[in-house]
Amino acid sequence: MPLEIHPDDLMFRFSRSGGPGGQNVNKVSTAVRLVYRYAGSQFLTDGQKALLAAVATTTRDGESVIVVEADTHRTQGMNRALALRKLQEIVDRALEPPLPERVVVIGLPASAKAVRSRRKKRRGAVKASRRAPLEEDWE
Repeated sequence: MPLEIHPDDLMFRFSRSGGPGGQNVNKVSTAVRLVYRYAGSQFLTDGQKALLAAVATTTRDGESVIVVEADTHRTQGMNRALALRKLQEIVDRALEPPLPERVVVIGLPASAKAVRSRRKKRRGAVKASRRAPLEEDWE
């Protein structure tokens, strides 16, 4: 179940975008910079905060935050929604439990080697019985 990001921990900043929009880009602040202040959040456990620290950046005042920027769309609302989606993906990936380590078996067990050897000998004997006898065997 994905972690629900609480709006109190989010801070949006808007600026003019260099992306699509024609003359509109010179007048409207559509680019979004989303700052997620997870370190001071009351809604996260200490374990979750520790996992998020791996993807976080540190601000000048030493606060740990996750920053997401979005400026691909023409409207502020669409860029805001995109930034929230990106943030949710980052948080979900960071909080995903690690895969269990698999035991790597090097080589085959002795029983498997013995079975393979018997099978090869049996197959070799079948093929040998199909060969024409050698000339020295005719004498």
